[in-house]
Amino acid sequence: MNVNRTMHTEEQIKTFFFRHQHLFSKPKNARIPHADIHAEMMKNDPDIPWTWGKCFPMAGFMFHYYDGYNGDWDLKCIRQIPYTLGGIDAITSHWFTENKVDGRIIDLSVDQFEGILDIVSLYPTGRRSNIGFPHHYVDGKKIKVFGTAPSKQVLGFYRIFRVELGIVPTLEYHLNILDGKPL
Repeated sequence: MNVNRTMHTEEQIKTFFFRHQHLFSKPKNARIPHADIHAEMMKNDPDIPWTWGKCFPMAGFMFHYYDGYNGDWDLKCIRQIPYTLGGIDAITSHWFTENKVDGRIIDLSVDQFEGILDIVSLYPTGRRSNIGFPHHYVDGKKIKVFGTAPSKQVLGFYRIFRVELGIVPTLEYHLNILDGKPL
């Protein structure tokens, strides 16, 4: 069954992530030790939303859900955002998706900033961005793809999503490459 993308609301997809939050990698950021800061913050403020530090895989999933580089959405990043949480001063980045046609934002992890900073006011400073490679490695061979391949974490979520909620063609294409299926 292919997914009719109008059949899932953003809240339904966010609920899917919530149900499977154990699959998220520990928060990380190349510039700061996110996992260490997160652990310290949790000691000082155990009510940090479950979405904290999970914006990149959630935004990456939504970008590919809406056809990736062939679609009407951009993957965007706001960099160098200073904030204080749980008594800790830090700097972070934030990922979200923006519609290229009408400017609508999808940010499944926006609630991580409630009471901390007004992330919505920073959306205009977001830049089209990506992290990753234009290929997958399968059995030691590099398989080139259009654009940047979704992260392994995104594809891990998709393996479950496709069973529970249906097939998304763009993500299915990448999963088939990883699984060595003919294209």
